[in-house]
Amino acid sequence: MPITLGLIVLGMIVYFVLLRVRRGSRMVAEVIDMPTDVRTAARRLGYKRRTDVHPVDGIDDPKLAQVALTAAYLGLGKPPAAAAPSARVVQHGMARDIEQARNMMVLGHWLVRTCGGAKDAVSRLARRLYVLDEGASAACVISMLQGLSKDDVPTSGQNAAQAEIRQALHAA
Repeated sequence: MPITLGLIVLGMIVYFVLLRVRRGSRMVAEVIDMPTDVRTAARRLGYKRRTDVHPVDGIDDPKLAQVALTAAYLGLGKPPAAAAPSARVVQHGMARDIEQARNMMVLGHWLVRTCGGAKDAVSRLARRLYVLDEGASAACVISMLQGLSKDDVPTSGQNAAQAEIRQALHAA
């Protein structure tokens, strides 16, 4: 009887140790999967990547979703000046300062890459933004996108993206 009880206790100890090791390996794989600049931006913004869902579905902040959507939209056309998107993000009240806006843009570009491209990211991010705020930020997002493309003629991909964003956010 004592030997059986000892074997049961030993089996439970091995089980709990294996659970801890497996959880640790998942955390390491998650950290290795992200580049350093994205990791620091995510840490500063409080973004936590969950391994059981797509990174876009892990967004909990509507402002981050708006900035990532902006990054996807910009990916469909020719790239603007380096400071322009960050300045627009601050101007539209999505970030407190330029540093936070840059971090949001870095994380946004990474989220676009995880979607497999800007076109797929636009639809996924627009749907996620609608889930987060039920279309309350539609006017802000659309005005920001129009302001970004005001200097240049929008590409056909950007026009299609604007239409898709309007549809996903249920905007007029």
